[in-house]
Amino acid sequence: MNRATPRLLQAVRHESVESRIVPSLERRRLRAYILMLLVDAALFNISFALAGAIWEGEWAESRAMITAQAMLPIYFTLALYNETYGVHALGNWVFAARKALIALALSAGLVNFVAFYTKSNEDFSRGVVTLGLLLTALLLTVSRRMIGMLVDRRWQGRVTNRLVIDDGGSGFLFDGADSIAAADYNLDPTSHDPFMLDRLGKLLRNQDQVVVSCPRERREDWAFLLKCAGVYGEIVSEPAHSLGAVGVHRYDELDRTAGGLHRAAGPARAHPEAHVRCRGGGPFPAGAFAAAAGGGAAHQAGRWRAGAVRAAPSGPGEPVLRHDQVPLDAA
Repeated sequence: MNRATPRLLQAVRHESVESRIVPSLERRRLRAYILMLLVDAALFNISFALAGAIWEGEWAESRAMITAQAMLPIYFTLALYNETYGVHALGNWVFAARKALIALALSAGLVNFVAFYTKSNEDFSRGVVTLGLLLTALLLTVSRRMIGMLVDRRWQGRVTNRLVIDDGGSGFLFDGADSIAAADYNLDPTSHDPFMLDRLGKLLRNQDQVVVSCPRERREDWAFLLKCAGVYGEIVSEPAHSLGAVGVHRYDELDRTAGGLHRAAGPARAHPEAHVRCRGGGPFPAGAFAAAAGGGAAHQAGRWRAGAVRAAPSGPGEPVLRHDQVPLDAA
């Protein structure tokens, strides 16, 4: 009566899954974004206050501060749209500095455009504005470098949780990602065992990106699981790289997908980065290059349709094809 069933014994043997659950990094990223916003606002005002002191001989000269206050909201609007405050900006300070400088230049141009048409150029000192922009650009670049160093020191450069699941596919070395073998946790995408699904759910909890390397015949099964897991997933695919595909076109009326090839303008060579787009509803047809995650719960999987697919180089010789799911309600 009290004898443990084989499934319960198997679940006990895989208790190590609990130790592989990673904490969520979402709050960590939000705190970093808020810090960057506050630092940028302070640097704007300090730069133009210092420019007024240098050019006009008065700290925080009124025209200099009016310029800063007029430019700051526009800068924030542009910066929020061009990924100045994003995951990539936390992991790459050069990218963050470049995006911040682009937003600064565009905001300066828009302020000058509005001032020209409202005939309020006399309210701005060209010397103060020029000096203030140069100081702001310098301080923004320095701040991004310091934030990058702080992220590396406090968080070891880890701003996203990434997981690679090896299910008998080709080797996939993903920098900064945890790697597990599906066999170690008895993960079988063709199984409907609730204990296996529970283990998989725990392993995928709080993951920002999941990459699965598996044989071709298991990709469709893994694609279905990832779509139902509520995580952003990718499946390694070698045919796209060997074909040199740079685009995928889906023909819904024919239920077929065709891959476009790079048109050579010189010696033939593999394109370093392929971009694949797929439109239309329904599941992936057999033989499609890739499948990926982005769906909701398992019972809502039918409410998602194929969105956009793109391929990006992921290592020596293999691209990863990505599929962004789009809800039918928003279509």
